[in-house]
Amino acid sequence: MKIKHLSAAFALIISGSSFAQSTFEEGGLVYMEDISDPSKMAVIVMPKQNPVTQWGMYSGDVVVPASIEHDLDTYNVVGLSTMCFMCPDLTGLDIQAPLKTLPQSCIYSESLKEIKLPDTLEEIPQSSIMTPNVEKIYFGKSLKTISGSCMQLNVTNLTIPVTIENISSSFMVCQMLKSLHLKGDNFSTLETSFIDMPALETLSIEGRNLTIAACFGMNIEQLQTLYLSGVVAIKGAFSEINIDKLVLPEGITEISDSFRTFNGSELTLPNSLTKLENSFYICPNLKIVRLSKGVCSLENFCKGNGETLYCPWNEVPEVPDLRNRPDFVVTFVVPEGMEARYREAWASSLSRTTKSNITFREEKF
Repeated sequence: MKIKHLSAAFALIISGSSFAQSTFEEGGLVYMEDISDPSKMAVIVMPKQNPVTQWGMYSGDVVVPASIEHDLDTYNVVGLSTMCFMCPDLTGLDIQAPLKTLPQSCIYSESLKEIKLPDTLEEIPQSSIMTPNVEKIYFGKSLKTISGSCMQLNVTNLTIPVTIENISSSFMVCQMLKSLHLKGDNFSTLETSFIDMPALETLSIEGRNLTIAACFGMNIEQLQTLYLSGVVAIKGAFSEINIDKLVLPEGITEISDSFRTFNGSELTLPNSLTKLENSFYICPNLKIVRLSKGVCSLENFCKGNGETLYCPWNEVPEVPDLRNRPDFVVTFVVPEGMEARYREAWASSLSRTTKSNITFREEKF
């Protein structure tokens, strides 16, 4: 988005009786004393506004130091102002000040290519970083939450720190991203993020009791490697996927409104799965399905197009509908000693067709 005129609130930051603290410029940055700091030796980085265009005037590669010298005194840099780096000519930003969070509407520049955040940063809140063309971003070593920020990036590889716990409504469009790695010992929430990533080839997600919700919703047709660990639920994610042999790991208990189109040939569901709803609707190339012990159902998988279905259940699932399916071709692989029970339970339906090619094979599960 282009911002030609900043709001009146922007002007109040640098003028008016509400801010009686002294301001000064040092090393190309404008600082204001933070009167809330008991030491009286703390400052906040302020905008440097062009009075004509209303844009910020910081340009090139900017470093925000942890401390500064001014008039023989040393000041600690403890914060950034709202709209601090909304600067059209800013190309690089290195924040060395030991911040724990960023203010909203803090960083915006279409020219900005690289951001380095401090190792102390714990939170990137809503709208704090809105930079559509960033190619490199370093998140530090303490980040826990990203919410409603970093909406669009041009990075090709992205790794989130292992301290991460929650990501929501962020990274909506990353059209150059090829490799994404998300890992955290306490990573439990990933929602409404990473929506449009047409170049993504490798995705690795490791968490703890992690729910993936409303993510990876479109344009992930190039994805070839998917690694999941510590995931317990997938809800409204992975709308279409082209991985040929997809193995979903143990630990997942719910898959709902996900994988609506699966174009691969083999699918393995985890035995930990207990809920499977509104998923795998379109599977035109499916040949082998290893079904879950936890969900005794053939829904969406028994198409009769020559697939082999591994049915690991000692109870017989609901009979597949063979009406008006004279060309129904399928192989059911059932537990040892169970073929007769399956045939008996399905006898009425099987008798309705004489042309279908339905076979059974017993295996040890």
